[in-house]
Amino acid sequence: MISRFKNLSLLSKSIFFLSLLLLIIWVIPTMVNYYSNVQKYDEKVQKLQVIASENGVEGEVQVFNKETFKEDTEHLFSKVSIKSTGESLHTIVMEMEKDKVTEFNRFLETLSLRYLVKVEGALAFEEKDKILQVKMKVREL
Repeated sequence: MISRFKNLSLLSKSIFFLSLLLLIIWVIPTMVNYYSNVQKYDEKVQKLQVIASENGVEGEVQVFNKETFKEDTEHLFSKVSIKSTGESLHTIVMEMEKDKVTEFNRFLETLSLRYLVKVEGALAFEEKDKILQVKMKVREL
């Protein structure tokens, strides 16, 4: 085999070495990076599944719909109102008792597990007697 390699032309030898160099410098690191990204993805999926099971989220993520969202959240909070401020941007105002803040935190953690949305900007909290009002902007994905 070595004698065959010695008998090859200079052009064939240089193409062979360039191919080997390309394999070592580009292909192998790309493969290693790909498999490490797959491993990170699997870990994140497992974390999301744990959070979903802890909070009782079942099934697939739903497309955001104002009516279904309102129906789902009215049993958690005293009052829920939704205003569309753009094509895919909605302002949500929720009122709850102060002692239900932990339920709101759990709701906020699992919001993106239930609906294809993301919360934009800061949440605005306003306190009135024993009622807490929360305003947030949600963008459909």
